[in-house]
Order: sequence, then C-alpha cells, then structure tokens
Amino acid sequence: MRFKPTPLTEASLIFSLSWVLIFVSFTAFSLSIEAGQLAATGSVFYLILGYLLWLVVGIAIRKKSIYLRFFVNVSINAVVTVVVIELLNALMSQSTLAQATKDTIIQNFTAFGVGFFVMSTAAAAVTQFYLVRPKKAKI
Repeated sequence: MRFKPTPLTEASLIFSLSWVLIFVSFTAFSLSIEAGQLAATGSVFYLILGYLLWLVVGIAIRKKSIYLRFFVNVSINAVVTVVVIELLNALMSQSTLAQATKDTIIQNFTAFGVGFFVMSTAAAAVTQFYLVRPKKAKI
C-alpha cells in the first residue's frame, strides 16, 4: 500500500516506524524486552519534538522533490537529537542528584538520541522512497 504524499501522512509514518524500529533494535541488541520498552518510552521525547518539526517544515516543503524532503527529515532528526541531548546536559548540570545518577541519565538519553537519529533516518528513507507514492505528473 502506498500513501498519498502529504506532510501529515509522512510525519505520522516516520513517527510510527521510528518508534517500532527503536523498540525492536533495543530489544534485539540487549536481548531484553524491558530495555526495548525503556528505549521506546524514552525516545518519545525525541519523537514528539521531531513529529512537530517534520509536520511544520513538511507543510513548507510539500511541493518539493522527494530527495529534498528526505534531506530535510534527516536534518530535523540531527537537530532534534543535538538539542535534546544538550538540553538534558544543561538540566543535569544544575541538578542536585548524585553524580553517578546524573551520568546514568545522560548515558541513557544519549543512547536514546542515537537510536532516535539512526532509526528515524531509516524510517524517513523507507517512508520517502517506498511507502509514499510518487506524485503524478501533470499534463
């Protein structure tokens, strides 16, 4: 089944595929369903911010080529990953938690961020090049 290329459809497909890929990859690499659930839950912070940006920017570039839309999706993934990790580092530096706890939180969210970037880039590729039908040529 191929979907109509609208910004809402593309953002929703990338969101859902990313979430499933993050869950499956963390479960497979750790051999633990609990780790997959933790990663999928933790990556929702990244996914919601990414979804909103994919949707807003997607509206602005909806008439552009499939390659530009894919590049913009990957760029948004990178920006979201860096911003959330840096925001978390800033919050943790002001926290009164023990240093070991801070380090664990930062390591987990950095792993979620890397997982988000890799899996959402894969989801964007699958969405843009396979799941979304090509635009019909106008005569």
